[in-house]
Amino acid sequence: MTDLCFAYGSNTNLAAWRNWCLDRGYDPNCIEPVGPARMPDMSLVFNYYSPGWDGGALNVRRRIGGFIDGLLFRASPRGWAALDAKEGVRGGYYERVPRTVVLPDGEATAAIVYEVCVPRRAGFVRPAEAYLDIVRQGFAEQGFDTAPLEAAAQGGDGCHVLADVFAYGTLMRDELRHGCAEALGLHSVTPAETFGHLYDLGEYPALSLGSPAAAVKGKLLRFKEIERALTGLDAIEDARSGCAPGGLYRRTIITATGQADQPVSAWAYVMETAQVADLPMIKAGIGVTALHPEQSNRETRARRRDMPGWQWLFAKQPLPPNNALDELFARRLCIGNRCSDSARARPAPASHAFLRLCSLF
Repeated sequence: MTDLCFAYGSNTNLAAWRNWCLDRGYDPNCIEPVGPARMPDMSLVFNYYSPGWDGGALNVRRRIGGFIDGLLFRASPRGWAALDAKEGVRGGYYERVPRTVVLPDGEATAAIVYEVCVPRRAGFVRPAEAYLDIVRQGFAEQGFDTAPLEAAAQGGDGCHVLADVFAYGTLMRDELRHGCAEALGLHSVTPAETFGHLYDLGEYPALSLGSPAAAVKGKLLRFKEIERALTGLDAIEDARSGCAPGGLYRRTIITATGQADQPVSAWAYVMETAQVADLPMIKAGIGVTALHPEQSNRETRARRRDMPGWQWLFAKQPLPPNNALDELFARRLCIGNRCSDSARARPAPASHAFLRLCSLF
């Protein structure tokens, strides 16, 4: 089990944590702050009545396309005992849930999150002002925006919503899968760049966030309904929801430079450094079209325009019969001539991913 804990509520307030520990005989230093992190595809919600506060206390709920800020702690065995006691684990109030959180550099790590046990969840429960003030102070101390907290306290959407996806390969205009983006509700396209390295996988590239990093040019794709768009893009890229590892790509949150040189947070699909270790690196400023011009000739572009959005998955070959979908997606999981470990270790997610995507159109 990981020794990291992601705090999103009153435990972000270090003074309040210290006072609670000292009042109950725990060492406040049994947990050590590591730094800020983001929990993707989640939102703050007040859906639990706390008898101790006589009002609502924070929980999290699923919200694809959103994220919440929080503080990572490293907990010792005594730290876990203290956290369990504070969160009422023995009484069935909160429980430990393993989640994936995103670090400021876009890398991901596993962390334990305390979430309200299902039987104790209700509709909106207005929080007590004293509890809310403790969380506000914690957010201010950590430099977090309190807008999602205030929205959740009024029964609203308690998260930051990212409507942009940083595209650097086949999702860009005039590339193989741009039609998928259009079919998923593409609203606008603007130039952008981020830092990392691009690797050549043959028919498509991969962005890796390993250092030392170089500038990578791409586009910010803004979608009308980001939840719908990410559901489709996750299926196309074989990425797990919640930015969890285990797929061909991993969705994450990066910082890109957009128009007027303004920093913008956006979703991006990346590969881990180990996946691309033996692959050729693409020089800065060279895109997919320059590497593989045969994918962007006039005949191919004309053929793409006549296809429904979901058929872009199969633009380089005829649409296969149902019993061939697994084989097709298995080939999609092969990197160059080398199948990834995920392709060998588990069945390809073909039919499910394909059906999820087709259901969007």
